[in-house]
Amino acid sequence: MVARAEGVAWRKGAPPDYHLSNEALPKERTCRHAAGSREAAAGTRRSGVGSSRS
Repeated sequence: MVARAEGVAWRKGAPPDYHLSNEALPKERTCRHAAGSREAAAGTRRSGVGSSRS
C-alpha cells in the first residue's frame, strides 16, 4: 500500500523504509502456522498475550 500511495506528503520526504523490519520480523516469530492453514494464508500473527490458542 505504501508503494501505491500517490499524492501523499511524507514527513521526511519519502515513504518509510521497512527493509530491516521485513528481514527481522520473520526470524522473530513465535508462532509458525502449518503450511496451507488459514492463518498462514492470511498472514495473521498472535502475540500470545491473553490468548488461549496458539
